[in-house]
Amino acid sequence: MTNETYTARTAVDLIAIAPHALGFQPHDDVVLMAFGSPGGTFHARVDLLTGTDDQHQIAEMLVGAVVRNRGTGAAVLIYSTDAEVAAAQGRVLCDRLHAAGVDVIDVVRVEAERYFPALEDGAEGTAYDVTGHPFTTQRVFEGEVVERSREALADTLVGTDEDDREAVARAAEAIMAAGSAPGPVARDAQWLLACLRARLRRRGGLPLTAADAGRVLALCRSIPLRDLAWAEMTRDNAAACVDVWRDLVRRAPDELLPPAAALLGFAAWLAGDGALAWCALDRCTEVDPDYSLAQCIADLLLGAVPPTVWDEMCADGAG
Repeated sequence: MTNETYTARTAVDLIAIAPHALGFQPHDDVVLMAFGSPGGTFHARVDLLTGTDDQHQIAEMLVGAVVRNRGTGAAVLIYSTDAEVAAAQGRVLCDRLHAAGVDVIDVVRVEAERYFPALEDGAEGTAYDVTGHPFTTQRVFEGEVVERSREALADTLVGTDEDDREAVARAAEAIMAAGSAPGPVARDAQWLLACLRARLRRRGGLPLTAADAGRVLALCRSIPLRDLAWAEMTRDNAAACVDVWRDLVRRAPDELLPPAAALLGFAAWLAGDGALAWCALDRCTEVDPDYSLAQCIADLLLGAVPPTVWDEMCADGAG
């Protein structure tokens, strides 16, 4: 789920927004765009399923998120070539939205080159092309990459430089083999914070060396040290944190992956990139299905909790 704000006036505007809001091109997906107060404006995506019970659960989850965030209106895009399945999901979701007092702005079934009123049987549909749409061109100008699918987005978290991964693993093993010395925690904490802060200041610069990446990953096995890294995240530096932890996830040996993947998931949520957050949590739970921080972040995503909550928590802690 994301909380980025766009202004859409037509169905084509909505279709142009969706891939950029999600970070990938939807396929066989239900995309809901909620509108209202600043906290009630967000985008959410779930897989389109065919079972009646599944479709009711999807509607319950999406409408619950709209209600919790005080959304007042919603538009629904259903990406599918199956008009019957899309119509069934659209009706269930609309009924739930109306019952919750949420205005339904539009319900559209989207194919590769045409869109259709999802709730009208036999509708002819309308051709569309968003390659020259202002939303698309602006994002391309800004250097944004939209992956071709959610699977392609997930693949961006899998490293391809095996030599580098081996070097990172050797560095991490050396740190872990060194064991504990008297009073090392304070020194490790100071080093970890200095390393991360320096890397965050040079966003877009060179990644951490293999030695530093291995040491960060090894130190973050410790929950107190991991939480120091976590506490460094703010909404202002969230995008830079995503860069740092995405790079570390790609380079981490499997046994050191869960802390880095969970921290990436949190940074992505804080940056408003729900799709990337879910992909990071999937990577985490592939290695450790019970990693507690990942479960906490999943609760934030499922509840469509806005990242502004983190500001409030940090302010309360400072007070």
